[in-house]
Amino acid sequence: MTRVSTKTMLGVPCAELYTEIESGKIVKCNKNFLSLIGLDPDKPLDRDLYSYDYLDRSERVGLRKALEVQKNEGEFRGLCYLHRIKKFDGGYVVAIGISRVCEYNTDNAYTTIVDISEFYDDKNAIRHSGRYSGKISEVYESTLKKAKLKEEEKSAPRDVVTGLMNYTSFKAEVTEFLKSRDKSKTAAIAYFDINNFAYINENFGFSAGNEILCDTANMLYKNATVLASTRIHSDFFAVALEGESEDSILKSVDKVEKLFVLLNSQKYPRSELTLSIGIYFIKDEDKNARVVIDNANLARRHIKGTRCKRVCVFQDVFKEQRAMEQQIRSTIHQAIEDGEIEAFLQPKFSCSRMEIIGAEALARWRNEDGSYKQPFMFIPVLENAGYIVDLDFEIYRQVLSLIRSWIDHGVEPLPVSVNFSRIHNNYPDFVQKVINLTKEYDIDPKYIEIEFTESNIARNPDVTFKNMKQFAEFGFKIDMDDFGTGYSSLSFLRDAPVDIVKVDKTFVDQVLESPKDQEYVQELCKLIESTGKDVLLEGVEKKEQAEFFKSCGFDMAQGWLFDKAIPIDNFNQKYMYN
Repeated sequence: MTRVSTKTMLGVPCAELYTEIESGKIVKCNKNFLSLIGLDPDKPLDRDLYSYDYLDRSERVGLRKALEVQKNEGEFRGLCYLHRIKKFDGGYVVAIGISRVCEYNTDNAYTTIVDISEFYDDKNAIRHSGRYSGKISEVYESTLKKAKLKEEEKSAPRDVVTGLMNYTSFKAEVTEFLKSRDKSKTAAIAYFDINNFAYINENFGFSAGNEILCDTANMLYKNATVLASTRIHSDFFAVALEGESEDSILKSVDKVEKLFVLLNSQKYPRSELTLSIGIYFIKDEDKNARVVIDNANLARRHIKGTRCKRVCVFQDVFKEQRAMEQQIRSTIHQAIEDGEIEAFLQPKFSCSRMEIIGAEALARWRNEDGSYKQPFMFIPVLENAGYIVDLDFEIYRQVLSLIRSWIDHGVEPLPVSVNFSRIHNNYPDFVQKVINLTKEYDIDPKYIEIEFTESNIARNPDVTFKNMKQFAEFGFKIDMDDFGTGYSSLSFLRDAPVDIVKVDKTFVDQVLESPKDQEYVQELCKLIESTGKDVLLEGVEKKEQAEFFKSCGFDMAQGWLFDKAIPIDNFNQKYMYN
């Protein structure tokens, strides 16, 4: 999802929220939205906003229909509107809203809202946080003018920034091309965007960003295989290409990508500007311009966020994958309600005693036939949609309920580690919500380990460290998961408020390859211990691995050598009540 400025045309802080297009339900929001509807943003949220209808039904239906049109047409420009937002405990706030379909999750909408009526004087003038902004009528008129200007830009034959044809004209051009093209030649649509483009706008200003857009457009214009090109919006481009073969087109696209990286690495050495490019090779039976463009975009989305691959060719499986992702997003909340989301436990063992010392809780999604969806099938989808928050807390509730049952049956609980996505760091009440649930089940926090992956800690260390320290102060243990897969420095590891470092399976696998690899992994584990952290080895699958680590003095491990992740009932029978 794209990053959006927290300032609006009025120069005041925005309320921001993600909503489901189909239902209008709130997926997540920022503090300003909580303030806007009358809640205290600095207090733990004790109510569910997912079921809160912040718009009246007629406005909700109208907005949903408008967003559905945008979604179906692949447009993300946004629409501007004036409506009443219902406050949580009664009353309304008149507000300007700018809403658009999310670029990376087209089932959701991203909305920015400016309150323009909460504070006003007897002359009908707006005041927001004590700042004078003008009369409501003037602000509304200004907003409509801006919206009208956007529409004029959209209907103009050329993009006002780059000079390329606009998206509407491009689609018309592609439609004609599909009808009359020379089928003895190879044709394709390429859809791409600029990675890390926001870095330029934020650090060098919009003029620098516009210069990059123009340079990109110029590269496309000069490319011999490009028949037509457009800037769809922001830093998203699409081109129609024709060449002698698929290989010639791929070489042409690769040339553009390399030229783009070379040019911008010289201008902005620390920006890491690259392109993510999706390509769809047109078939003889293709007639619909929107479909071929959408296919290229699907290929682009398939590699978006990866560092090792810049160009991806469309495959039919991408459509199946998108359908599966949509099905997962639309059914997750019902699955939670119906008990289809289950916590499985994978034991942690002592290598020296070959005894169980703890467990890790992992999510599984039960299908109707009794089989299970594996985490890689739904976790990334839910993270992109923001629904991972609901799944994580469902698993945590099941873990707390399990520990409660052990205590009630007079069984000494094992410590259980639980995973929370990096998405939780966007919520100011995250830590307090975990603590409140723990208190609700009357569980001593010494039985809970909170896991954070190394890469997610490094991505936002300030917020993550703050949350980790608050967890530790309450009595939870903190685990760093997947250590060795990110970019941690020794000082980073030393300063991290972590109790246990879980060494990634890739290092565990190396110890059987050569004496040099054994020495390297052993020194890595010693380095971790020198920072005052305990070491746990992940993915131990062979007895020789366990023997090696035991001989080095590293005792904690988990992996298939000991047991795989199993349902709670099986775990209880095998380890707790036997």
